[in-house]
Amino acid sequence: QGGVLGSPIEVWHRDAGVADPAKTEASFTQLLEHDVDVIIAPASADVMDVLLPLAKKAGILVVAPANADTAPATANTAPIVPDDAFALALRSSDPNLSELSYGAESYDLTTALALSTVFLGDDGAVSLSFALSHVQGPGITCESFGACVSVLRTEPAISYRGPAGQFAYDVASGTVVF
Repeated sequence: QGGVLGSPIEVWHRDAGVADPAKTEASFTQLLEHDVDVIIAPASADVMDVLLPLAKKAGILVVAPANADTAPATANTAPIVPDDAFALALRSSDPNLSELSYGAESYDLTTALALSTVFLGDDGAVSLSFALSHVQGPGITCESFGACVSVLRTEPAISYRGPAGQFAYDVASGTVVF
């Protein structure tokens, strides 16, 4: 029951090691041991500088919310403050959750990546990178994984809009502007 393409979605949390490249590399190695398909990284240019070459070599996609160093000059890079209903949903999934910064962005990236997998029938880095822009493109608007999968059964294109709203994905840098 559930999952994507017959497999469950597993979430592995690791310390990204902001300002500590050795910790970032160690966390990446631990994620490789879990055979991850994609890494959703923090909004940190320093972390992305370490992760991107490692991920490219390993054939893994890394995406992260843009930050002041990686976003276009006019982009808002502040974390999206979730509304009360979404904050409650986040806390109900993890009662120990104390920080909600980037919660909406991480949720939307996870959902959009799962939809990308469904869209192309593949969870490889190249496919995910290609499809990530397409699940936000012109198409039937849907606001949940289930609703979007239902649309994809009959329509060739969707426009996913989750709690963080529309986003733009930059393939070259792996960053996402919300």
